[in-house]
Amino acid sequence: MMTYSKLVDEIRKIIDPTHPQHMWPTSLADACVRWRQAIDVHGADAEDYSTDLSATRNGAAFETTLYNGLYNWWTRAHGADAFRNAWREFWYSATFNLGILPPSGGPCPNYGGNLIFGIELSSAIISVADAGIYNDLYSEFGSIIWNGNIKAQNLAAIFHARTTSTDITNRIDGRDTTPPPVGPLEIYNLCTIF
Repeated sequence: MMTYSKLVDEIRKIIDPTHPQHMWPTSLADACVRWRQAIDVHGADAEDYSTDLSATRNGAAFETTLYNGLYNWWTRAHGADAFRNAWREFWYSATFNLGILPPSGGPCPNYGGNLIFGIELSSAIISVADAGIYNDLYSEFGSIIWNGNIKAQNLAAIFHARTTSTDITNRIDGRDTTPPPVGPLEIYNLCTIF
């Protein structure tokens, strides 16, 4: 499960001079690498509804998109847009390991077949809504906070909340437990990530 505190610590290394491991980025490219690393440390602990950990995320797309978006950053709107687009690219088509079966019932019901997973075949992000994170970042980039620790906490709270909200939809596909000759039948689950 993703932890907010780990993300705060990674962001503090970039922006908070009081952090023991702080180093100012030496260039825009270096800053983008460090932001990718921070977001990836957070994303590596992501779990799908069946509690399988994330297998792949698109760190390279995050870094490239952030660099291209920040290269001509003139306003907080540009900054919010750059981070929003990078975050979307990072999560879009991310995949999760397979093995632990999604439960039946609960906050994210299964669909199809007899509603009971017999096997997982795939687990991937199919949708990333990004309007909310843009609005949150736009607001945060407009706030004047000179304390790097507080700014890191605020930014981490935005990324963590939006990543674990309904902004990201994960789909798990598989087959149910219906016996042959009728089954197994197709089954799927739609949920957020944790």
